[in-house]
Amino acid sequence: MTWLDDSALERLRQAADSPDLEGTRYRLIDKLGEGGMGGVFRVEDRVLEREVALKVIGVSDPDGVLAIRLLQEARVIAKLEHPGIVPVHDAGALPDGRPYYTMKLVQGKRYFEGQIWVDDRDLQIVKTYGKGVGVIKKSSDNQFPKFET
Repeated sequence: MTWLDDSALERLRQAADSPDLEGTRYRLIDKLGEGGMGGVFRVEDRVLEREVALKVIGVSDPDGVLAIRLLQEARVIAKLEHPGIVPVHDAGALPDGRPYYTMKLVQGKRYFEGQIWVDDRDLQIVKTYGKGVGVIKKSSDNQFPKFET
């Protein structure tokens, strides 16, 4: 039996966690974040020659409940137009059957890194629509929303 060192195991873990984009218009660049339902990855859209964010389910979904939820989330967000809401560009299924959607890649700090000021109206819009599609949880201090990826 051959034992694998920690770096080899980490490379295998990353490969298993990454979406299979073979045969799609997207090329994986790196992982941006992870939440309870899945991950968000920086990918290159080879057709439009731009980088976008790709959200995909990363956990077992035998009933298809998460797949339905992800598609609903994408549809709701795609219908919204506001400077504080990231537009959805595409949705579909990966070769392994997992659903995904792509959205504008936003560069910069994450919401709670440093002090990013958001006016009350924008925050209320995010809270209202985010709860509706299940992407925001109440924080433990009941003051600020927590975002899931």
